[in-house]
Amino acid sequence: MSNPILNRNESLKAIMEGHTLECQVKEGEKWHTMRESGDVNPISHPHLRWRIKKPDWVIAYESWIENEAYDVDPEDGFKAGYEAGLRAQK
Repeated sequence: MSNPILNRNESLKAIMEGHTLECQVKEGEKWHTMRESGDVNPISHPHLRWRIKKPDWVIAYESWIENEAYDVDPEDGFKAGYEAGLRAQK
């Protein structure tokens, strides 16, 4: 479940659509959420790597799939992942 790197135009479009962005200085380093102040953004820092931040429930679901979904019925797996996502939203 990839989260593609955006170019400058795609990043600006994502902001206009209301998405929260994350940036990364170097590949393999921690991703940082773009602040509300917007002092670090795709226009002022085009050299950074940008992507749309995944919602917490998506992160929880993907974590469950990667760590606990061993030989599980697809319907049961979906239900468990959905419930993990709901717990993450609380």
